[in-house]
Amino acid sequence: MGCHQSSGRGLPGTFPPLVENGAVVADDPGDILKIVLLGVSAANGRVPMPSFGAQMTNEQIATVANSVRTNRGNAAAANATASVVAALRPRAN
Repeated sequence: MGCHQSSGRGLPGTFPPLVENGAVVADDPGDILKIVLLGVSAANGRVPMPSFGAQMTNEQIATVANSVRTNRGNAAAANATASVVAALRPRAN
């Protein structure tokens, strides 16, 4: 979370805010789970968000997502679950 700053406000033009971010506070936690799980490519001057799927378990990703969804002024439901992460995780061929 250092990139997004301890306040969750990010750095304008470089790291997006986590506070009041639509992907973070949406009713469906799928977007924030995919971002943590798979990462995001660099775009519009912003640096890429690395993927944490290889380093974190489904439960850990759900816990991080719920923490971001419910802290620093965000009031989304803590409804991210390990089973939702598992469903989003790419399958090996």
